Amino acid sequence: QGFSIEVSQDKNFDTVIWDSGMTASPLNLAVYQGPELHPFTRYWWKVTVSAASGKKTESQPAEFETGMMGMHNWQGSWISDHNSREHKPAPYFRKEFKVERKVRSARAYIAVGGLYELYINGERIGNHRLDPMYTRYDRRNLYVTHDVTAQIQNGANAVGVILGNGWYNHQSGAVWDFDNAPWRNRPAFCMDIRIEYENGDIEVVTT
Repeated sequence: QGFSIEVSQDKNFDTVIWDSGMTASPLNLAVYQGPELHPFTRYWWKVTVSAASGKKTESQPAEFETGMMGMHNWQGSWISDHNSREHKPAPYFRKEFKVERKVRSARAYIAVGGLYELYINGERIGNHRLDPMYTRYDRRNLYVTHDVTAQIQNGANAVGVILGNGWYNHQSGAVWDFDNAPWRNRPAFCMDIRIEYENGDIEVVTT
């Protein structure tokens, strides 16, 4: 018969920012039409379905979290080891930082020209291979978000990144001319580790 969607800034739905109202539609896709969402913010949503009999069924709340939502929100800089693109060994990077307050949440946002593996305190972050996905690097670069709350420890921390060539710096000739791609260069990356403390303060560890 119809459905309604609610989006809230809290899991108890005390702060509902958008209520679609009961909508009679055969479509299984709906477009959010509430106020502009904020970056780095968690939202909760649920659906209520109304049957022809008038009975209503409410889903369990689910959540989503927004990311950068704009280049202006990046704080880190693109870095590389500045070797020639013909240099074979993979670039390794390491940075130390200290955390001296209780962490509520932490996210690592990493954009890469090429491929990467990310480590925090010696632990590999994520289980994907060949991230991020190939794109036209001279037009856009993709980034990946990792929840690293559990890996950030009180006191001394160290983050490490290993880069790979991928399609960004293709080494083999005669593969659709990717060795002559206009973007080809030594692998590089940009990363922000955004730490939110229990008191609400935000600290960003950057490249």
